[in-house]
Amino acid sequence: MPSVTVPKQFFIDERVRLYPDWMSDFWREFGQNSRDAGASVIEFGVTPEGTGCICTVDDNGCGMSRAVLEDVYFALGRTTKTGAGSVGGFGRARILTCFSHKSYVINTGTSQVEGDGGHYDIYDAAHQPGCNVLVHVDDASAEQILAKLREYLSYCQFGDITVKVNGVAFTDWLYKRNKVRDLSFAAVHVNKSSDRKHRVVFRVNGQYMFSRYTDAAAQVVVEIHADKSREVLSATRGGLMAVYQEELDKFLAELSVDTRSALRPRADNSRMIRNSGGWLVSTAKREQAPVEQEPRREKVAHTPAENVTTREVVPSRNTVVGAAAFIGNAPSVEAEQSVPVEAGPRFLAPDLFNIYIKDETGDHKMKRIIDQYDPQNWVHTEQVLKGKTREYRKGIEHLKLLMAWKLCCEAAMDVLIERRGYDNIMWTAGWLFSPYSEAMHTVVDGVAHALLLNPVTAEGKRRYTLSRENVLELLALAAHEVAHVTVSLHNEEYANLLTDIQRRLDQNAVWRRIRTEVKGL
Repeated sequence: MPSVTVPKQFFIDERVRLYPDWMSDFWREFGQNSRDAGASVIEFGVTPEGTGCICTVDDNGCGMSRAVLEDVYFALGRTTKTGAGSVGGFGRARILTCFSHKSYVINTGTSQVEGDGGHYDIYDAAHQPGCNVLVHVDDASAEQILAKLREYLSYCQFGDITVKVNGVAFTDWLYKRNKVRDLSFAAVHVNKSSDRKHRVVFRVNGQYMFSRYTDAAAQVVVEIHADKSREVLSATRGGLMAVYQEELDKFLAELSVDTRSALRPRADNSRMIRNSGGWLVSTAKREQAPVEQEPRREKVAHTPAENVTTREVVPSRNTVVGAAAFIGNAPSVEAEQSVPVEAGPRFLAPDLFNIYIKDETGDHKMKRIIDQYDPQNWVHTEQVLKGKTREYRKGIEHLKLLMAWKLCCEAAMDVLIERRGYDNIMWTAGWLFSPYSEAMHTVVDGVAHALLLNPVTAEGKRRYTLSRENVLELLALAAHEVAHVTVSLHNEEYANLLTDIQRRLDQNAVWRRIRTEVKGL
């Protein structure tokens, strides 16, 4: 029966047309084949040959039987990769790996294949465990293709698989680090410590697929769910199918406009500590009806943020800016009370305001440090040293920093109210513990704005003293977060508002207040 003859040039043209970065994709396909075959050891090799090179891949996977070679490997469009854990399955990668090059040799099982383009011969051979492939490449130098091999591997994370390049173990993997959000088809991770920034790397089970440029100064890793990979990835695995591309485009747009928000973890462990001072209310400096503050209450225990009813709203005849532009007359709702927790003699300012603590570290080792910044753990004790009694106030330095931060935010709030014409804004100050940000604006239960300061480094060391230099840094952070009270994204409107607030802040006045009101606590 007559059959279609496919000239070798067709495969070469297909490689160039379908795989713009074919040298990287060449290694990706070999790496994926070895992983899908269950290999625990993969050895890559590149040696010069004239103006080209010889590329080899040797693994200890399951290999291929003669039947698989003849009925699947040399039948374009067919595949054995139908399981949920396999990433391949389109049946065309051999165009890239073998058919479009000068020649190739495959040793696997009891078969040896020698081929050139779509023409090949299969011979019986001594048993070969796993699979060994040798490809003569005539349109790339050894230096070029070796560089692409290392680049490809540097975007992967192969776990327990031993990988060697020209006999040397490869260890420069890209670790995905902290998960920050979920897409419908993938999990998004960020590695800010990586020196390979401004790339969004797409992988499946740690196997590199493709990457995209981003303005974000971070290494972003999108791990596509393995069981959806064939549904999500294009046939060449160099992009996504249209229905998923739209979701990806929205994420990349968010990433370029507001990197911090896009890469912020969606899950966190937060808590609200309610104190007798209630919410803070910044009011306009003009003649108006007085804003009534809620009655003083006893100190109450903190409750997990998701269970807190944060409706201690200030009744007023004036406009109140609550969460995310909560504009209008605030409803009068009594706050739920919690049972006080006795923690020994506590050292707290008598009118300390509500404090919100947000933990994005995902690190249980940080709990001890975070607890030190919880006002419920600030105590007043006495110690006897060398016969002398000395008062000891645990947490006093944390309280001073909190009050300094509160005064910086208050000054920025005053400018915002003046420039935007609000009557008053309901807010509070608190702590943020995060490897991503030094400060943050968030909304508490749709009612009040929380302006949070990150007081420690990623290693848990204190970031700030109350030096003038540090106070100016706090003031800059406060202006940044207060601007987010009315503009959420880092866009042109936000930039103009931030510049306006910073220009009108009286740094000397804030410094004097902190020196007189905070340092003497």
